[in-house]
Amino acid sequence: MRYACFAWPGGQIVTPEEFIQRATPEYRAKGIHAYCPSCGEPVHPYGVQSSNPDVPRSFHHPDRQDDADPLDDCPQANRGGRFRGMYADGWDTTRGERLRAQFFERDTLCAAYEFCRQMCHRGGKPIPFPVAKFGEMIRRADQRRIWAYRGIPLWAVPFTLLALVNIEKGEGPRDYPFHFLIQKGGSSPLSQIWEGKRSCRMVKCFSDGGNVVRGSEVPIGEDVYLEASRRFGWVLDKPRLLAALMALRGQ
Repeated sequence: MRYACFAWPGGQIVTPEEFIQRATPEYRAKGIHAYCPSCGEPVHPYGVQSSNPDVPRSFHHPDRQDDADPLDDCPQANRGGRFRGMYADGWDTTRGERLRAQFFERDTLCAAYEFCRQMCHRGGKPIPFPVAKFGEMIRRADQRRIWAYRGIPLWAVPFTLLALVNIEKGEGPRDYPFHFLIQKGGSSPLSQIWEGKRSCRMVKCFSDGGNVVRGSEVPIGEDVYLEASRRFGWVLDKPRLLAALMALRGQ
């Protein structure tokens, strides 16, 4: 991780070199720490004092606790295959606040819900998609400050939400639990999916072994999102469903 917050969560963004310059190598003894801009946990500078120019200068998260839920892992830690490459390459808090507010405008919210419902299908048909699962996606987006990822467009948010949760097994005999994985090549930051520099796609993976579900590949792009989300009008005709979705804004 290249950037962290100085001295407190939400503090000034600094590089490892800037952190050591300001806090000195005795930062631990002084009680001055760096904090992850995403999860707010303390992180430590690495490689700053090395004389080898090939050693990357970065911030490292502490090891994850054995009993921690992998779904709550910070994408900035960039460890494991599930969330590798889902980290930010910059932050814009003010824009993030506006983007979240825009996401919760009625039609935009309903379109995002419909997109996720269409993506969560088995055998070509959408499966029941509870509001609670959509709310779980939003809670994790809030925890990770996805909205404040520098440059993230509104259409890319629902793709990102889908990758944050597991979809449980349904009641049908052929149902299976699965999750979504963003494939974009290497461990480059999430911005790859909206900058258009390479072809990116979203795939389903079986939760039991992680293998990709055959034929599940979907290109990631604004046109794909608009096509899958355009038939959201039925949500507006369901007052209780609409109210439950709108209530997620303040969860």
